[in-house]
Amino acid sequence: MTRWQRTTPDAGDPAGIRRVAARRESWADELGEHSLTRLRDVIGDASDSRWTGAAATAFSEQAGQLPGLVSGLIERARDEADALRRYAAAIDRIADEAAALRTQLAGLRSAISRDASRLRTLRAADDPAEADRIRAVQLTSDLAGSRHSLASLDARWDELADERRRADATCAAALRPPPAPPIGTLNTAQLGSLTDAQVLTALAGLTPLQLAELLRRDHALANRIADLHDPQAIASWWRSLASSDPTAPSGLQAALVALAPTAIGNLDGVACWARDAANRATLSAELHRLESLAAQAERIRDEPGRAQREADLRRFLSAHGFRGLSDLTTRLGSLQATRAALRQPGVTTQLVTLTLPADPSQPPLAAVSVGDLDRAARVTVDVPGMGSTVADTMRSWTADAGNLYSQQRYLQAHGLAPTQDVAVVAWIGYDAPDMPPSVEVLSSAKAEVGATHLASFLQGVTASHDWAAGRNLSVVAHSYGTTTAAIALEHTPVENYTMLASAGLDPGITSASDLRVDPGHVWATQSSLDLVAPIGRGESVPVDLGGRHLWLPVTPTAHPVNPADPAFGARVFTSEDVVWDGTPYPGSDGHDVSPQIEHALDHTTGYDYGYLDRGTISLRNTAETSLGLTDVATARNTTPVPVSPAALRDLSDGAAPPLLPANYGLPWGPPT
Repeated sequence: MTRWQRTTPDAGDPAGIRRVAARRESWADELGEHSLTRLRDVIGDASDSRWTGAAATAFSEQAGQLPGLVSGLIERARDEADALRRYAAAIDRIADEAAALRTQLAGLRSAISRDASRLRTLRAADDPAEADRIRAVQLTSDLAGSRHSLASLDARWDELADERRRADATCAAALRPPPAPPIGTLNTAQLGSLTDAQVLTALAGLTPLQLAELLRRDHALANRIADLHDPQAIASWWRSLASSDPTAPSGLQAALVALAPTAIGNLDGVACWARDAANRATLSAELHRLESLAAQAERIRDEPGRAQREADLRRFLSAHGFRGLSDLTTRLGSLQATRAALRQPGVTTQLVTLTLPADPSQPPLAAVSVGDLDRAARVTVDVPGMGSTVADTMRSWTADAGNLYSQQRYLQAHGLAPTQDVAVVAWIGYDAPDMPPSVEVLSSAKAEVGATHLASFLQGVTASHDWAAGRNLSVVAHSYGTTTAAIALEHTPVENYTMLASAGLDPGITSASDLRVDPGHVWATQSSLDLVAPIGRGESVPVDLGGRHLWLPVTPTAHPVNPADPAFGARVFTSEDVVWDGTPYPGSDGHDVSPQIEHALDHTTGYDYGYLDRGTISLRNTAETSLGLTDVATARNTTPVPVSPAALRDLSDGAAPPLLPANYGLPWGPPT
């Protein structure tokens, strides 16, 4: 049906609607004159022939039902034609009255404007004549009457809009298909009343063709599949659909991936090959659609006539669900970033989450696995902090996961860790707080929502591998991601949890033992050059005001617990510039997780390092802790790297504030 607004209740093409009605009626006539007659002839011929036996009896029973079904189709087509004609007549009537109302409204508004202008002129006179005073009184009365009439006409206009809405609803109800008969044991009309277990049981009993027909009939089935919540039950169901050939998907699995990709792609517990295939299909289709829309929007924006083209652009974007051009470009940018993130050289990547909210102003969510998640015997899930979005950080966060994956493989290759398949997931599965000056980072609201998503994802990985709860699973989190992950790990078990530059944990988590993590495998680290993480915990921060070094308090926070405090009970490793086992390593130069990767993506050069940049001691330590190893670099088993001559000069000249560590200014250069 035509999109319309309150100002255009007469929008639409009644003549076109009548043409559609005529075609429906013509189709019904043709079906009745030809198909139904021929069908009855065929049934009659079969009954009069010498064909006998069980097959003939079954044919007669089944075929005998067909004339009634065809008659029902004919009757429905004619009912639809009648409904369309009534709808067209309603629009015609509304259009006639709307035209008359527009004329009256325009006349009244013109009269009100004219009389108001005259009244202002009369009242502006310093010493009006008696006739002018009488005229002013008359104009005041006329204006009151005109405004009353205008209000009445506006009310009638609202009634017209209501009539149009009722006409739309009546026509839509007449055109809505009748409830589908059950296929197998699943009746889509009853989906809302079925439990998750009942839905899964019914789906398992379908053939691929039956499933395809159900999904074709009603999108509600795909939506119901997407709403399943128990990763363990989902994983058991998915395995029950498998074929006897472990290298190939079953017909039912392939049908679900192809016909319900947005549901299967984000269903925790489903095998990751299926999620990847489904999400890549969704990604490809949405990229094609949005790139086409963006090109059309650009053409509209570049047309001559600025006022008109802006109105045309707004209408075009609104017709496709976007409130403005920024919504379209952000959604498109998110998908383009995801596509680019999947291109990691020399390693398998999988798109294991791709959530596209119906409201395009809400950010998409995604997760990319570096390494084959189905084959992996150990999985690490990386949880990002504030400012992380698919559009802005999916590429760099996936590259960070690639750094960690490569460091884990390095440890394996050198005999420092057991040889096994690994995967590292760059998980942007929640709406992280905006960067300052936003104060969202001081609240736990987004962490609590994100924790629910993360817990489900972790449980899905465990269930799809059929592992015991929490086994072979590690979480690495940065900044506000540590706040989010800690809430999830209060109830979701993992073997190892590593916190980089924590923005603080909720006050209900006062000890490492409050987390469902193996004892001795909760880790924390923070560089002494990181002055951002303490802000998230509400601690005082150092500032240099004209040579005066002060500690300033920060706004109170909802997550003040510092996991690096000895009382918390986490094990702490170093992120400083150190020498360990005779090898010098750069540490982290601030709060950022990977400035070197950012420089590479931006085609710039810089010498600052972050927690997961290649070659850093923090990356080496994080690889070890995420593999369950405990022989890491700490403040006790390392020595500071000697200070460079340039840094010594700075320090002796007083150019560097004493808040910086003694090993300030190491000339590392870019990573090798």
